[in-house]
Amino acid sequence: MKKMLTLVVCLSILNSVSIVALSKSSFMLNSQNVTIYKYDMVIISPSLYTDELQTLIDHKNNRNLITTIKTTEEIFSEYSGRDEAEKIKYFIKDALDTLDISYVLLVGGADQLPSRYTHIYFEYDYQTEWVFLSDLYYADIYDKEMNFSSWDTNENNIFAEYNWSGNYDELDLYPDVYLGRLACINENEVIICVNKIINYETEKAYSRYWFKNLVLMGGDSLLGDEHHVDEGEYVNKAVINILDGFIPERIWASNGKLYQANNINNAINKGAGFVFFNGHGLTDIWATHPHESSQWIPIGNYKNSHVKSLVNGNKLPIVISDACYHCQYDVASDCFGWTFVTNPDGGCIAFLGGTDIDVSYGGEDIITKGIEKLCIDMSTNYIAGDKTFGELWGNGIKRYLNDNMDEMDYITIEEFQPFGDPSLIIAGESQPPSNPEIDGPINGNIGVEYEWTFVSTDPDGDNISYYIDWGDKSGEGGWYGPYFSGEEVVITHKYKSKDTYTIKAIAVDEYGIESNWTYFEVTMPRIKIANISIFNFILDHPNILSLIHWLLEKLEYNI
Repeated sequence: MKKMLTLVVCLSILNSVSIVALSKSSFMLNSQNVTIYKYDMVIISPSLYTDELQTLIDHKNNRNLITTIKTTEEIFSEYSGRDEAEKIKYFIKDALDTLDISYVLLVGGADQLPSRYTHIYFEYDYQTEWVFLSDLYYADIYDKEMNFSSWDTNENNIFAEYNWSGNYDELDLYPDVYLGRLACINENEVIICVNKIINYETEKAYSRYWFKNLVLMGGDSLLGDEHHVDEGEYVNKAVINILDGFIPERIWASNGKLYQANNINNAINKGAGFVFFNGHGLTDIWATHPHESSQWIPIGNYKNSHVKSLVNGNKLPIVISDACYHCQYDVASDCFGWTFVTNPDGGCIAFLGGTDIDVSYGGEDIITKGIEKLCIDMSTNYIAGDKTFGELWGNGIKRYLNDNMDEMDYITIEEFQPFGDPSLIIAGESQPPSNPEIDGPINGNIGVEYEWTFVSTDPDGDNISYYIDWGDKSGEGGWYGPYFSGEEVVITHKYKSKDTYTIKAIAVDEYGIESNWTYFEVTMPRIKIANISIFNFILDHPNILSLIHWLLEKLEYNI
């Protein structure tokens, strides 16, 4: 349940044990001789990682995202609760109430920083009892009445019950803070994650040309539906329609690209803002089916070994998966999602996926429930203005929540795991440039190089890059720029085949904020060769008949 954030002004000595403990590492903002305790983010971590995390804290504070750290050892000794997870949650509530935090970053694997296990009874395929990790527990601080949400309202020490032996706990599942976890199990993984985050934000990855690439994997996820829908590709298409302005790379069963795992790596290695896996998974693999076939593709599956071989460097995407078990970090510390995050040569900057089985409908209904619907909701929220990874996760859940949720919905919401820094900036604060104006010939001949002019103006005066698609699948389009706002850009192109083409262009400013598409139609007509018959020539020149008659008479005379 969302709460009204309150700024606490401390005018006297703080006597509460929990507040004193919290303020050991507090950052004080001084204004008119009043000390204001105010934070944007708190990091919770074992003391083992504090040295490695100090670099990240300094980076965040230098970017005016005021950040502090609290060790699990301090929390366990200073806070009350029935177990370690509840003590951590009480600390987060304390920080939310007194320090006005917006973000919580958990650092550590399941053995170092525990999560909460849910208990749901749901008859689905071969499984009926669902017990899995849910870090949402740490973000859902308040219930609907603004009381502490224990996730155990019937007080039987079994948490998040939904029809569990007939018992139900009352949960509203509303994230009161934006949360993420770096499931690191050693200092080296912390260093990898910290370096990635700092570089991603310093380089403003969201403003780079490669960020507009969108890589999507899909096939026929659920065989035998009535309308023979390839569900993975269907979800992909819905995402493409929402993320207008991104350039989709479709690695699909239907176009043959999904049969080889290397095609996935080749696409990701080019760089992308987002990558979607829609299909099936285990803790260390992903795969799906061709249309109405039981065959598994890619051949040999897409495995952790493929993830580890990615070399996309700093061109790091946010990966979203609807496959089962990809974020089951309590069972496999090197689960599929976490292997993506900890690849030192590339991989991803953040990963969203399930800690258990993804439950979903078949056919076109697949986007009405489950993580597939969350894919749609998060894509919608990103276009609507989500600026951080935590907002993408938290606001996606908020959009999904409704008053008529069933077991599928509870499983979906509770298992949806965010691996990454919740405060990570994934979009810029900027106004979009104007839609590009295109000027040039509307027809011409093939094999001739023509010039077209493109111009867009940015209200903030930012530099502008253009993505241009010439409409002829020549491969000669792509990114051009950056150019000054309002600068007329002349670009040449040659069409090689006779047809009518649609040039489309989009303008993107240096913060990654894009205009709408502009379309411009060009016709390359067939070169018409005169084909005049003798009959038509005679009809157009009737006097020629007298000459022909005279010639025939002469010929007959000479014979």
